[in-house]
Amino acid sequence: MFVCFLNRSVTDRWVQGITATFVVAAGLLVPTDVFCQQAIASSGPQLKDAASAVQHMPQKGAFQERTIDQAIIAVALPRINGRYSLNIYYQISNDRPCWSEQASIPARVEAHMLDFDFTDICGRSTDSNGYSLRINGEELGMRYRLQLTTTDSEILLQAMPELAGDPVHTIGSSHGLIPGEIMKIYLNPGWQMTQRVYEEQPLGHIYFSTNITEEPIPVSPVEVESDMVPSIGSNANE
Repeated sequence: MFVCFLNRSVTDRWVQGITATFVVAAGLLVPTDVFCQQAIASSGPQLKDAASAVQHMPQKGAFQERTIDQAIIAVALPRINGRYSLNIYYQISNDRPCWSEQASIPARVEAHMLDFDFTDICGRSTDSNGYSLRINGEELGMRYRLQLTTTDSEILLQAMPELAGDPVHTIGSSHGLIPGEIMKIYLNPGWQMTQRVYEEQPLGHIYFSTNITEEPIPVSPVEVESDMVPSIGSNANE
């Protein structure tokens, strides 16, 4: 039996606590975020049997996507072992800037959100529960894992296939290295970050999305000289 451990804030707000994982219930492959939300909504004080709760749940193809209006950025976060983790920061409200970025190539990012309680101000996705791959409208989170690959000159954001024969997709790059610093990942032409939607309700899951079948040659962004610039007021997913 699948049990949902969700607090009140999560069950009341779809935008919080959304995951990309899937569970098998009543013979169907169902996202755990939708499973928990609908199971709790349909059961009252106690959860009903999982099979009855899953009957009207969507399959993977039921999810849509929409463009993101607020500022958003993908970053390479340094780890102690010399590797990097993929994080996504996004602005929920304009009360305070969640980050600032150096307007240069490569771009150093200051994560201001780590210095204050960013609840209801900033959002952060740190693993596959919060982001996944989508190509030509198809969810590929079960077939691909997103990872950062470090080369001698840059960090590449790549979608690595779980099955032999599927191609590797290079989604973006840092266009340089700044050792020990958080760096912006510039998305390649044709790629964007979008938000998962179910029945017109936006969910707290981000897609790296494209509608192209062949990847264009990556183009380096235009370099400009400036100091650190705040995130508010600009969409930082390009």
